[in-house]
Amino acid sequence: MKKSSDKKSRLIITFLPIVIIVIIFIWFFTTIFEGETPHAQLEPLPDYLSKGINFNVIVTDQKMGLREIKVSIKQDGPGMPILKKSFPYEGLFNKEGTHTFKEEFTLDPKKLNLVQGQANLIIEIHDFSKRRGGDGNLTIIEHKMIVDTIPPSITAISRGHNINMGGAGLIIYR
Repeated sequence: MKKSSDKKSRLIITFLPIVIIVIIFIWFFTTIFEGETPHAQLEPLPDYLSKGINFNVIVTDQKMGLREIKVSIKQDGPGMPILKKSFPYEGLFNKEGTHTFKEEFTLDPKKLNLVQGQANLIIEIHDFSKRRGGDGNLTIIEHKMIVDTIPPSITAISRGHNINMGGAGLIIYR
């Protein structure tokens, strides 16, 4: 009887540290390789861009924290950077790092020399997760809008408007 209880206690003493080490490794790897992507909110979301508009962006990542944010506008070619911000890694598992970022930026089509037509506002966010070879989780938000900086104009085509007092008339516009 005594031998079987000694064997059980040796077995427990042998495997308990192994189980604890395995649990610690699983926790460690699920923490640094977390898969939650950063979240972003952009306001306002206009369909047309005719003059300078102030945009507000709020970015959050509650687990490993924010690494980098890039805001750019793209029109038939490479994107033009509007905002770029990198954050340092601070503390154990970046607990003291930046987890929420708020910024206001102005998008003025005349200052950026945007042409008439489609434009894409792109926000790229990376976090400090070790996924994707250490590049972190990536969130890309793209908002499509139309650049229209030329105001509408009308021109009267008809020469004789045939308007009489108390009567009806006709004017043709283009």
